[in-house]
Amino acid sequence: MQTNGQPASTEVHCPRCGRILKSEKSIKRGAGEICLRKMREAEAAIKLNAKPEQIAKAYEVIELHAFDRTAQGRYDIISGDATELYDTTKDTCTCKAGQYSKLCYHRLVVAMLSA
Repeated sequence: MQTNGQPASTEVHCPRCGRILKSEKSIKRGAGEICLRKMREAEAAIKLNAKPEQIAKAYEVIELHAFDRTAQGRYDIISGDATELYDTTKDTCTCKAGQYSKLCYHRLVVAMLSA
């Protein structure tokens, strides 16, 4: 369907809760107001242990929607080079760092989306 010669816009969903974003402001920032606040709260708590580059990568994954929710609190997250999928929860990840129980940006994504 087209309006004024332009294709109709597709629905934009909040990456945290999955609801349709309706306000222009929410669509621009990529999340609803409440979810954005909760993700920022989670980020603040996580910052104590995460490196700035990990937080930046986590935000990139969220902005690009480079993940799939597979179950409550469990996500498949695409690797940085887009060649692998990592099964990730807040506490575990199948990436190399996760296999050594180290904090990875994949786990940060889950923490931010689950806050």
